Amino acid sequence: MVRYCWRPGYNVIVFASGVSNSKETNSNEFKREKNMITSHINKKVKFIYFSTCSILDPTLQNSPYIIHKKDIEKYINKNFSDNIIFRLPNVIGTCKNPNTSFNYFKKRIKGNIPITIDEYATRYFFDSDDLSLLLPYFIEKDVDKNV
Repeated sequence: MVRYCWRPGYNVIVFASGVSNSKETNSNEFKREKNMITSHINKKVKFIYFSTCSILDPTLQNSPYIIHKKDIEKYINKNFSDNIIFRLPNVIGTCKNPNTSFNYFKKRIKGNIPITIDEYATRYFFDSDDLSLLLPYFIEKDVDKNV
């Protein structure tokens, strides 16, 4: 499993691992992600991090996941002078992580199992193929800070 990508010659780390389950409450998972990020502090790199657009949802402000994501964003901004933080919705693509919304739907549909949906729930999806096309543009154009 690719946890992060070091692209030789570009001095870029694309951090594509961490806490992806928005229902996570285990502090060890949050510490694991922060420790992985901390291991790159002394490298002279552009650090790319995928956060969540749910940070802007006022109903989620007290969730452990959002508190963690805000903390990580601050940490990255403080410790990596050259960084881009992408606040993304649900990224969909081939993935074995059972905690993604898309994999939940896929499993339920394939198993002919009813799907329970909150009356007011909204989900936005972003295709991983589109992200892989956009990411080099943002890196090469040296786009500033948070996207």
